[in-house]
Parts: sequence; structure tokens; C-alpha cells
Amino acid sequence: MAFSGNHLDMLERAIDTMRDRRIDFDIPPFDHEDIANIFIKPEDMPALQRAGELIDSRYLDRLIQASIQTEAFSSPVRISIRLAGAKPDGRPMYLVPSYAISGYSTEPIKVDKRMEDYLVECINNSISFNYVKTVLRRLDEMCQSAHQVAFFWPVVRMLADITNDGKLIKSFDKKTRAMLPSLPPHLRAACKDTSEIVTAAHMLGEPPKRNYAFTIHITGNRLHYRDTPIGMVYHV
Repeated sequence: MAFSGNHLDMLERAIDTMRDRRIDFDIPPFDHEDIANIFIKPEDMPALQRAGELIDSRYLDRLIQASIQTEAFSSPVRISIRLAGAKPDGRPMYLVPSYAISGYSTEPIKVDKRMEDYLVECINNSISFNYVKTVLRRLDEMCQSAHQVAFFWPVVRMLADITNDGKLIKSFDKKTRAMLPSLPPHLRAACKDTSEIVTAAHMLGEPPKRNYAFTIHITGNRLHYRDTPIGMVYHV
């Protein structure tokens, strides 16, 4: 093993941080009205707006659940959207009707193209960075030191910098007398692929600060995946 369990966990959290930063660049400029127009029936919106003005909604569920049909994936994308407590102008948000809370049990729906593109981008980024994690684990198993991992996969130093852990960063300077392992061609190809993923995300830097009207969580499943040189990598 090249890394201690603690340092491996740090690197995986750094990969998650890089993934989240990458996704934050693609958040569509939606507001509460956009979300309401997608998931709430037009005839119900006036009543739900009025209810939001009359009821202290801090203690009510603001979670929308739905199955979304996309052209990119044959299986629906299951999502949960948690609305912020108020609209950006301070007015009460729409309350969430029961049919939007139990949306998992309904037929998949079509959404605004901006939302569809965003969901597809989120899943693709999740798969990409799970691919990065898989390569990290394979190299950790084959190599005997952080220095050896960096020889085959220099972008691991970028991930170490995100952790800001001095001991981890210094570990790349400690050489070992052990011979370098022989990497199979498929793992070499995966190192190249994931190096491009990490480098592209690193070059973006920090995402812009945003005031979110909502947060979106995509439920993990094994129906969305990508074939890679080292096998199937899933969005989970």
C-alpha cells in the first residue's frame, strides 16, 4: 500500500471536493418559479403561493422528489430538490404539494432542457470522479510509496495540495528502493484519462459564489455508468 488509511481518505475527500467544484460551474440559473413551473401543476400554484404567505413554512417539508426522463440515459434519473426557505426577494416560497413529494412513484417526467442538461452533466461528472477514485485505489494497491504513485500519476500531487496536509504532501518526496511495479496497459490508459479529468477541473479553480434557491441531489444507482479501460464505473 502506498498510503495510510487516513491519507487515502484525505485524497478521496479531495476528489469529492474537486467534483463538487466542477459541478458548481454548471448550475443553471433557476429560481423558485422555474422549479415550481416544472413540478407543480399551474392550477395549484396560486393556492400554494397563498398558503406560503399564511403558514410558517419553516417546519414543513420543502423536498421535491421526481423521476426525470433524459435523452442521454435510457433509465430515469431520480432526484431530490430541497427548496430554500424563501425566494430571493424575501417572499415566501411555494409550498410543496403531496404529489411532488412522492414523485418517485409517478411516471418519469420531461423537464426544461437546462435542467436536463444539468442533471446529465452532474451524472457524467460523478462518473468521471469515481473513475479518478478507482485509479487512485488501484495505484495504492500496486505501489509501495506515494512517490511511486506520483511517478505514474503526477496529478495525485494536485489532490494532495487540496488536502493541505503537510505530512501527506511531504510523503511524495520519500523515495523507496523498491522497484517500480509494472503497470498493465489498461491501467496506464486509465491514468492518462483521469489525469485529463483532474487537470481540467484544477484549471477551473474555485467556482463563483452563488445564492442558491435550491439544492439538487441525484439518487445513486447502478443504471448510469461508463465503460473505461479498467471496467465499468458507476454513478453511485
